Amino acid sequence: MRRKRFTLFLVIGIVVMGVGYAIFYILGKPQRLTFEECEKTGGEVWLVDIFHPDICPSCAEYRACELEYNDYSEVCPECYDACPACQEKHTYASCHEDYYDSCRNCENEYLHDFEDDEEKYRLCPTCENYVNCREEITSKRKNCPPCIACEECKEKNKKYTDIGEVCPQVTPCGECMDNSWPYPDRCPGGKKSIGEISDAAIWFLCCK
Repeated sequence: MRRKRFTLFLVIGIVVMGVGYAIFYILGKPQRLTFEECEKTGGEVWLVDIFHPDICPSCAEYRACELEYNDYSEVCPECYDACPACQEKHTYASCHEDYYDSCRNCENEYLHDFEDDEEKYRLCPTCENYVNCREEITSKRKNCPPCIACEECKEKNKKYTDIGEVCPQVTPCGECMDNSWPYPDRCPGGKKSIGEISDAAIWFLCCK
């Protein structure tokens, strides 16, 4: 009798634990919504910015510090006039117009469920075209003669060897990013995250 009672309690215990784990998994799993579903629930779509002061304050402080130490406007003026002027001749607009919408529509069709980039590019070839187009434009922008001169000037006048020496906020910023990337568990302004946006190629949260 005792053995039967023990077995019964054991089975009940296993069932209860299983139900508990299932509930934990369901409640703990982030909800995924489309842009439209988010708006219907009264939520607002927010483009994730880990550097936002309400998400990672240390990253906002680090960004401000980094900008101060990476300001070479007085010694390397080409970085702020000639280089940007050259880069403006090579924009990503053509890549976006030719491939982005088609790529995003294809990704949405497959619910962004790809084993790897190889499978995604096989099923959605315009996505590979989009990436290749952007890489080509990036190369042209990087190799603008004034931009090459800019990088050489900045290297010659570099104000530090390790950014952590002048901006120690980089360490807590990195820790916060590790814990919050790609989707933080909250939104700016004290709003709560009610789900991840599923029909977007980049990271959005539905906030309320």
